[in-house]
Amino acid sequence: FFQAEDGIRDHCVTGVQTCALPIYARLLERHVGYLQHFLNRPGYAQEADRLQIAERLQTTRQRLAQAQAPEYRERLRGTLGA
Repeated sequence: FFQAEDGIRDHCVTGVQTCALPIYARLLERHVGYLQHFLNRPGYAQEADRLQIAERLQTTRQRLAQAQAPEYRERLRGTLGA
């Protein structure tokens, strides 16, 4: 987490809580990229199958879609850190 003073702010949240949601979505975006890159590497198909990379990519894309949905923030309202 970053402190609010680090320049990332949200109109719905104050203090240290400010960055949790944007960072979570960015983290998931990076994970999607890493997993996709692994799947696209020549010669890694067997290892990708063993590690279930395609399934992990699908799950991560679903989580990213949830984190980016407007109702996600609303669902977290009133919970710890939101």
